[in-house]
Amino acid sequence: MAVLDDIDTELTLEIDGRNVTPEMFLKSVDAFFGLLKAVTQDVCRNGDRVSWRVQVKAGSNLVGVAPTASSPFRAVNSITEIAKSGIQS
Repeated sequence: MAVLDDIDTELTLEIDGRNVTPEMFLKSVDAFFGLLKAVTQDVCRNGDRVSWRVQVKAGSNLVGVAPTASSPFRAVNSITEIAKSGIQS
């Protein structure tokens, strides 16, 4: 099974538990991407465009997202910090 060090992304969802059902997995991933989408839209109101790519390893309970190389660093940094802060609180 993959560990956090195997996913090379700033934002990574870790779904913890032994009996994760497909429904629980999908609900968790949907909430994670919903948060990412909402924060990205809010930060990019000025016209910046940030595109995300998903990283998942086989047999993993980790879903990471990384910006594409063309995404503006300042916007990506803001999105990452806001998402982390929101998840922690």
